[in-house]
Amino acid sequence: MNVFLKNSNFRIFSLGSFFSTAGDILFYLALITYASKLENYSLAISLIGITETAPHLFGTIGGYFADRSANKLRSMVHLALFRAGLYLIVGFLFCQNLPGWHLVLMVIVLNFFSDSLGIYSYGLQSPTIVALVGEKQLGEAQGFNNGFNQIITMLAQFVGSGLLLVMNYSLLAVVNAGTFLVAAALFAITSRRTNLQKAKPVTSESTNINRDSLGQTLKKVYRQTIHIPGLVPSILTLTLVNGILGTMDPLFAILVRNSEQQMLILNFSFTIACYTTALGLGVASGGILGTLLFKNIPVQHFSWITALMVMGEFSMMLLRQVWLCLVFCVLVGFFAGIMGPKITKWITTSVERSILSSSMGTLNMLVTISQPLGTAIFTTVATVGGLNTSITSLIAISFLTALITSILALKITTKSAN
Repeated sequence: MNVFLKNSNFRIFSLGSFFSTAGDILFYLALITYASKLENYSLAISLIGITETAPHLFGTIGGYFADRSANKLRSMVHLALFRAGLYLIVGFLFCQNLPGWHLVLMVIVLNFFSDSLGIYSYGLQSPTIVALVGEKQLGEAQGFNNGFNQIITMLAQFVGSGLLLVMNYSLLAVVNAGTFLVAAALFAITSRRTNLQKAKPVTSESTNINRDSLGQTLKKVYRQTIHIPGLVPSILTLTLVNGILGTMDPLFAILVRNSEQQMLILNFSFTIACYTTALGLGVASGGILGTLLFKNIPVQHFSWITALMVMGEFSMMLLRQVWLCLVFCVLVGFFAGIMGPKITKWITTSVERSILSSSMGTLNMLVTISQPLGTAIFTTVATVGGLNTSITSLIAISFLTALITSILALKITTKSAN
């Protein structure tokens, strides 16, 4: 929070990032709502879900092109303007008298391109934030951005569904385009104020711009990260925890549905909303406050603490304690929200600046893949072997993860002390 309040350039840039995040989310529920009215709506909604997730699998490629970009802030301005143009086209399409399925497919394609450009834009952010705040304040700055982006994501969904009550799909798409226009303006202001295109961290100097091929870049990322003590286990733990987090929502929903009144808070939809809000608030508070309060504690300790909180969460599910589920959900989100920015800072200060975005893109890709994979595995176990079997398996995995990471953290701490 301090870096946001005291650093005006970072503050303007962060506001641009928040508007860009809102643009990613604002139209999503509207598109889902429109698709739900079609024949074979389940297929349409599935396609929307797939195309929302798929761009994140290209995190490494997006990071690679971000590393090759000479003027990163200027590129972010252009990307935001282009994405605004895509949603203006979406607004135009909704004004036409097109068959429902034709319209949805065209909007899905445009939305996919917009989200893919968003991955590229996200890759440009890490080196830009380093240039704005410096490596010493990077963890706090990244945590603040991640935390508030989580809040913006939640708010944008409610705002999008609320606006749909007072305006049509076409006008909402124009409003969505407006969020990207505001983001572009704020990025442009940041660029003009700091003259970042001439600053050392984001110039086209050979020391900061990646000239290697994609294959060579990936080899360099691997060579530089594999030799950093404790980094790879921490990344794998974050990936595993994120995969487990992906299973929490569907398993909790199944549990609430199966438990009748025991797990309900008012009704089913309100219970699920409480659960997702608790997790979101936990992640946001971890990113905003946790990174500041625990900035001197190594990330390895948060690996096993997060795993223990996950174990507690699934234990409460097994015991059918809905209120304690919400408490542990906040704690899981809080400690997971601390881990992400700390690993980001670790990578930033450990790898060459020329491959920073590629390294971050690879991390985001691993974390993203783990969620649908974990969901597929453990919802299948719940279907075939029963819900309690799936939850018990996750408790065992969480315990083993906590045990292994605590031993690794102890070894690294002992080695550092010596």
